[in-house]
Amino acid sequence: MAVAAGHGKRRVAFKEDCQVKPKWPECRVPRIKNRAGRCYELACKGLMRAPDWLLVHGRYGPDVGMGHAWLLREGQIFCPTCDRLFEEQLYYAFANAIPEITYTDVDAAVNIVKQGHYGPWERMADSNGWGDGTAWGEASKRAG
Repeated sequence: MAVAAGHGKRRVAFKEDCQVKPKWPECRVPRIKNRAGRCYELACKGLMRAPDWLLVHGRYGPDVGMGHAWLLREGQIFCPTCDRLFEEQLYYAFANAIPEITYTDVDAAVNIVKQGHYGPWERMADSNGWGDGTAWGEASKRAG
C-alpha cells in the first residue's frame, strides 16, 4: 500500500496489491482445461518445467490398481490431474496411492525419447489388478 501524496490517507497504489493469487508450484502446467486421463503427460511436462521435482509412477484408487503419475519434492506432492498440491502423507491417504518408481528429469527425458510416450515405462507390479504382467504403456490405456 502506498500513501497518496498530500492526502494523508492510504490507498492502493498498484492493482497487484489487492489481488489474491494462489501460489502454484512451478511444476504446474497452466491453461489445461481437461486434465482427466493425462497424468503421465502432465507430470512429465511439469517435471521439464521444474527439474528439481521427482516424477513418480505408481498406482492409486480403491483397489490400488490404476496406474498414475505425480510429482514429489520435499514432502509435497503435486497431482497433475487434480491440479492440486498436497502434503505427501495426506496425498497417499487421500488417493490411496502407492509409489513404485521415481525418475529424475534426465531419466524421464531419456524414457520419453526412447519409448515415444510419456509413460508409464516399466512393467506393472503383479498386484496391478490385471495380474498379467502387461507393459505399463499398454496398461495405462486401460487405466486412463
